[in-house]
Amino acid sequence: MPLPVTPSYEHCLRVLCTVSEDTAQLAARIAVELHPQVVSTSPAALQTQLFHHMHAIGSQQSRCVSRLAGWLNTLARQGGLSHKQAATFLTEAAALAGPSGVIPD
Repeated sequence: MPLPVTPSYEHCLRVLCTVSEDTAQLAARIAVELHPQVVSTSPAALQTQLFHHMHAIGSQQSRCVSRLAGWLNTLARQGGLSHKQAATFLTEAAALAGPSGVIPD
Protein backbone atom coordinates (compact mmCIF):
# COMPACT_ATOMS: atom_id res chain seq x y z
CA MET A 1 0.00 0.00 0.00
CA PRO A 2 1.55 3.35 -1.03
CA LEU A 3 1.56 6.55 0.96
CA PRO A 4 -2.07 7.78 1.07
CA VAL A 5 -3.01 10.55 -1.35
CA THR A 6 -4.70 13.05 0.94
CA PRO A 7 -5.60 16.70 0.30
CA SER A 8 -2.47 17.61 2.27
CA TYR A 9 -0.35 15.35 0.05
CA GLU A 10 -1.83 16.88 -3.10
CA HIS A 11 -1.19 20.39 -1.77
CA CYS A 12 2.45 19.57 -0.93
CA LEU A 13 2.94 18.07 -4.38
CA ARG A 14 1.54 21.19 -6.08
CA VAL A 15 3.83 23.41 -4.00
CA LEU A 16 6.82 21.22 -4.83
CA CYS A 17 5.92 21.47 -8.52
CA THR A 18 6.45 25.23 -8.30
CA VAL A 19 9.98 24.58 -7.02
CA SER A 20 10.88 21.73 -9.38
CA GLU A 21 8.58 19.65 -11.52
CA ASP A 22 11.15 16.87 -11.84
CA THR A 23 11.58 16.71 -8.07
CA ALA A 24 7.79 16.59 -7.63
CA GLN A 25 7.66 13.64 -10.03
CA LEU A 26 10.36 11.88 -8.02
CA ALA A 27 8.45 12.55 -4.78
CA ALA A 28 5.30 11.07 -6.29
CA ARG A 29 7.19 7.95 -7.37
CA ILE A 30 8.69 7.52 -3.91
CA ALA A 31 5.21 7.89 -2.37
CA VAL A 32 3.84 5.17 -4.66
CA GLU A 33 6.67 2.74 -3.83
CA LEU A 34 6.68 3.42 -0.09
CA HIS A 35 5.07 0.87 2.26
CA PRO A 36 4.06 2.96 5.29
CA GLN A 37 2.35 0.03 6.98
CA VAL A 38 5.70 -1.64 7.77
CA VAL A 39 7.64 1.32 9.17
CA SER A 40 7.52 2.78 12.65
CA THR A 41 6.56 6.26 11.45
CA SER A 42 2.98 7.35 10.81
CA PRO A 43 1.88 8.02 7.22
CA ALA A 44 1.36 11.71 8.07
CA ALA A 45 4.90 11.99 9.42
CA LEU A 46 6.28 10.12 6.39
CA GLN A 47 4.52 12.60 4.12
CA THR A 48 6.01 15.52 6.03
CA GLN A 49 9.48 13.99 5.89
CA LEU A 50 9.18 13.14 2.20
CA PHE A 51 8.24 16.66 1.20
CA HIS A 52 10.80 18.21 3.52
CA HIS A 53 13.56 16.21 1.83
CA MET A 54 12.18 16.74 -1.67
CA HIS A 55 11.85 20.48 -1.18
CA ALA A 56 15.52 20.56 -0.15
CA ILE A 57 16.41 18.57 -3.30
CA GLY A 58 14.34 20.84 -5.54
CA SER A 59 15.88 23.93 -3.93
CA GLN A 60 19.34 22.41 -4.34
CA GLN A 61 20.22 22.95 -0.69
CA SER A 62 23.68 22.08 0.51
CA ARG A 63 24.10 18.43 1.59
CA CYS A 64 20.43 17.63 0.91
CA VAL A 65 21.35 14.36 -0.79
CA SER A 66 23.18 13.13 2.32
CA ARG A 67 20.14 13.87 4.48
CA LEU A 68 17.86 12.14 1.97
CA ALA A 69 20.22 9.14 1.92
CA GLY A 70 19.90 8.74 5.68
CA TRP A 71 16.10 8.86 5.48
CA LEU A 72 15.85 6.46 2.53
CA ASN A 73 18.27 4.01 4.13
CA THR A 74 16.25 4.03 7.35
CA LEU A 75 13.12 3.25 5.34
CA ALA A 76 14.93 0.45 3.52
CA ARG A 77 16.18 -1.08 6.80
CA GLN A 78 12.59 -1.05 8.12
CA GLY A 79 11.21 -2.59 4.91
CA GLY A 80 9.39 0.52 3.68
CA LEU A 81 11.43 0.43 0.45
CA SER A 82 13.82 -2.07 -1.02
CA HIS A 83 17.50 -1.16 -0.86
CA LYS A 84 17.52 -1.12 -4.66
CA GLN A 85 14.64 1.37 -4.73
CA ALA A 86 16.36 3.57 -2.16
CA ALA A 87 19.56 3.57 -4.23
CA THR A 88 17.69 4.38 -7.43
CA PHE A 89 15.80 7.25 -5.83
CA LEU A 90 19.00 8.58 -4.30
CA THR A 91 20.79 8.53 -7.65
CA GLU A 92 17.94 10.45 -9.26
CA ALA A 93 17.83 12.94 -6.40
CA ALA A 94 21.58 13.55 -6.70
CA ALA A 95 21.13 14.45 -10.36
CA LEU A 96 18.40 16.94 -9.44
CA ALA A 97 20.13 18.46 -6.40
CA GLY A 98 23.01 20.04 -8.24
CA PRO A 99 26.62 20.23 -7.05
CA SER A 100 25.84 21.76 -3.65
CA GLY A 101 23.41 18.94 -2.88
CA VAL A 102 26.14 16.33 -2.97
CA ILE A 103 28.91 18.15 -1.10
CA PRO A 104 30.34 15.62 1.37
CA ASP A 105 30.14 16.31 5.10
